[in-house]
Amino acid sequence: MNDLRSLSNKELVEKTLILAREERRITLELLKYLKVIEEKRIYLDLAYDSMFAFLTGELKYCEGSAYRRLKALRVFKEIPEIEGKIADGRLNLTNLSKAQGLFESQKKLDKPLGLNEKKDFLENLENKSTREVEKEILKIQPVVVPKEDLRQVSESKKQLKVILDEELQKDLSELKSLLSHTHPNMSYQDLIKFMAKETLKVLRKKKGIESPPAEEKACVKVSAEKMVEKETDFSKRYIPKNIQRQVWQRDGLSCTETNATTGKKCGSTFQLVLDHRHPWAMGGEHSTENLRVVCAKHNFHKAIKDYGEKKISSFYDG
Repeated sequence: MNDLRSLSNKELVEKTLILAREERRITLELLKYLKVIEEKRIYLDLAYDSMFAFLTGELKYCEGSAYRRLKALRVFKEIPEIEGKIADGRLNLTNLSKAQGLFESQKKLDKPLGLNEKKDFLENLENKSTREVEKEILKIQPVVVPKEDLRQVSESKKQLKVILDEELQKDLSELKSLLSHTHPNMSYQDLIKFMAKETLKVLRKKKGIESPPAEEKACVKVSAEKMVEKETDFSKRYIPKNIQRQVWQRDGLSCTETNATTGKKCGSTFQLVLDHRHPWAMGGEHSTENLRVVCAKHNFHKAIKDYGEKKISSFYDG
């Protein structure tokens, strides 16, 4: 570990990329070995009644890992052309196992996909996230949407089942992001409770109904830079509202931290703050050019670079 810490950030990333490529190469080799072991039924000679039992018993994979490798093996045996795509990461074990799950279920429904259809489907899955793959599967095999359901699960609690369309999902995700400073671990139950209370406050006020006493407000996290500013003569200075508004409108509700080499943008929507490119405590201006929207993690990461880890760690223990 000490040797690793002596490497530069660039060297660490480069070596990690090499290890990831090697991991994919080994995964591909493993599938090739498993293919032959299954064809020769070697697992039976070892007193295992199935390849799944061999993977979990002899190779010590957990059930989930064994399942994914077996499903991926089925695809690999039928469509060996995907070898290169596994090697370079365009197709991974999780997505291959989900694809095989679709192929098998379509066969059970007497709606099997042809070989070319399977190849086209796999090509469409390349470089996609698990959630994106699930959406592609739903295009072929849509789930029957159940009715909204509310049922008693205990003496004092009920379970609510609802289906969220894409627009509502986005709205709820945005709400959770906007509330992430005061409610960093908000569940959907917490969110519904919050929305109900806030809406009731507004409606009761309109109806002239007195609202119950407000609960004590949670502590609001502030940016690392503002913590440092408390030790300067600038602590009473605030960013003008019109400047804040312009920066939020320009950057939107996501972190703008961008890797200068790859151009990759963070994009996190969790605990967003306004950050000075040139620190305010070091003479930076409250201007749209000097301000940007970042997430709390990148805010603190930059603060450590600007002020030093010792000073910032005294403010933040996360």
